[in-house]
Amino acid sequence: MAERLQADGLKVWFDEWLLKPGDSIPAKIEDGLEQSRVLVLCMSAHAFGSDWAQLETGTFRFRDPLNKERRFIPLRLDDAPMLRRQQAEAVIAARRMIVHGAVSMVEMALKDLADRQVLTLDDERKAAMVSNLLVVLCGEAEVHPIVNTRVR
Repeated sequence: MAERLQADGLKVWFDEWLLKPGDSIPAKIEDGLEQSRVLVLCMSAHAFGSDWAQLETGTFRFRDPLNKERRFIPLRLDDAPMLRRQQAEAVIAARRMIVHGAVSMVEMALKDLADRQVLTLDDERKAAMVSNLLVVLCGEAEVHPIVNTRVR
């Protein structure tokens, strides 16, 4: 996988390529994480008990606990079940991306409506529209939008 990413033009920090005999492994991991914007943590049943995997994920989360500047991508290498904490972190990261995208779309819609002067919304109607759009964009259930054609 590291070779494929590198062939696609990405800079890859891979321990087997960069660690030399005599290197301080924790210091090298710290250096690699410091220069990284994305951490793809390859996980397996063996890795769940690994001190090195815990060091990598803990250090990465400590540097960016809200996952704003850097991305954390857990990648499963086998069929071992994920720990509940890991499942929760994966769900939270996915939700964060969905909400961020939805908020951007709502902002864009409001700006576009205002720029085109399609309609004017008071604060209460704007809040209702934002709420409805976020429910539609972030919800998991099938939605059935209702178009209000009543004009005042």
